[in-house]
Amino acid sequence: MELLDLLVTTELIGKAYIAAGKERARRHPKPPKHSATLAAAVEMLLEASEYG
Repeated sequence: MELLDLLVTTELIGKAYIAAGKERARRHPKPPKHSATLAAAVEMLLEASEYG
């Protein structure tokens, strides 16, 4: 079960990183890198908790 959690978390963080890059480029040319990644990760986690 821990391995599955790790895989899911890694996948979510990877998707969040990609989404953050796209969102950052769309909204702001140079926002802080980690804040956009964190925001996208939290959004994906909230979406995942709604389905699970």
